Amino acid sequence: MAILMIAVTFFLGFQLNDFLFAELEHHRGAHWIFLPAGLRVLFVLVFGIRGILGIFLGSVLVGVLAQQAITGSLLVESGISAAALLLVYQIALWRGMDPALGNLRWQALLVLCVGFGAASAFMHSLWFTSIGVAASFLDSFVAMLVGDVLGAILLIYVAKAALAIMRRFAIIPGRPDQE
Repeated sequence: MAILMIAVTFFLGFQLNDFLFAELEHHRGAHWIFLPAGLRVLFVLVFGIRGILGIFLGSVLVGVLAQQAITGSLLVESGISAAALLLVYQIALWRGMDPALGNLRWQALLVLCVGFGAASAFMHSLWFTSIGVAASFLDSFVAMLVGDVLGAILLIYVAKAALAIMRRFAIIPGRPDQE
């Protein structure tokens, strides 16, 4: 059930991003601001592999809406989204990240946002350049990297601030200084 909820939330986040920032699309799949990148970080950190599977499924849903069919390219692009997340998540665990997020500080969260963004941008840009969606690997990579990192930081830190506010007003348990 969590995988399906993640997929639907990612899909809705993508639709919201498209509504808010359609004019900032560099090429299909590359946005100068991409809020769903923050959802990717959040879902992977909280749900681990289930988050990655939910993002894959959500990416398929986004592609089906856009292409009206499941194609090989759609599955590759969704697979790239999942593979990039899995790679960075596994590296973070290998480097000592606590799966329960006990040792995750803001600096590490920022590094994860950049890591997830860089891996996704690199892999997607290779693909988009190879199939002719992007004219230049470097242009595509920079646009996707900036969009993913900005989107992730915006969404993660807005969520972090919202949690602090909810704790401050006792809407959720915890000390106000726990972010």
